[in-house]
Formats: sequence, structure tokens, C-alpha cells
Amino acid sequence: KELDIPFVYYIHTKKKDMGKSNYLSTDDVRGSQTVGNIAEFFYSLQIIANEVYDQLLRKEQTVKHSILRMVKHRGYEVKGDTFYLSYSEDKKIYDKITQISFKDLRTIWKERNVL
Repeated sequence: KELDIPFVYYIHTKKKDMGKSNYLSTDDVRGSQTVGNIAEFFYSLQIIANEVYDQLLRKEQTVKHSILRMVKHRGYEVKGDTFYLSYSEDKKIYDKITQISFKDLRTIWKERNVL
């Protein structure tokens, strides 16, 4: 008998130099690849930091972009797979989610801080 019950796993990335040169994928999961292989949906939450010059404060400020990507969706048609999460400093929660294009993601990625 098959049960239609969703499971949510929080998975850490491998210890290697992650996120500096590529987007997160199922290959970046620490440990066994079983979870990535059997999952019907696989999401990655990746925070990309950019330095922006603040005209008012006259100094560089770090801006963090939280990107939620649906890396894998087995057997389902999906209209959008990349989302921008807006974080509210006042409320201390993500309070808005906006679908973005891959072109928008690439723009954010190109401007990221690289060591």
C-alpha cells in the first residue's frame, strides 16, 4: 500500500568549497545520494551576498539575496522553479516570495561576493 505522505528533509551541503562557483544541486548533498535520488521534489535555498555602495552612508553594505530553487521535480509540470525570498528585518521572517527568471538569477549570481 502506498501512502501519500510528504516528508521534508533538511540536508547539509558537502564540506568542500560550496556555493562559490556553482548553484547547489543534488550532487552537493553531504552523505548518501539516496535522498536526492528518490525525492520527487528537491529544493535548494542558497543565500548570495553582494556588496553595494550606500550613497547615504557612504560605505559598502552587504546585501543578501535568498534564492529558493526547485532543482528537481519528477513527473510534474512546473511553471516556475526559481524564487526570491524577501526577508523582513523588523519581523525577522521571510515575508514575501516572488518568482524570478533564470536571467534575474544570473544577474544576482554575477554580482556576488567571491573570495
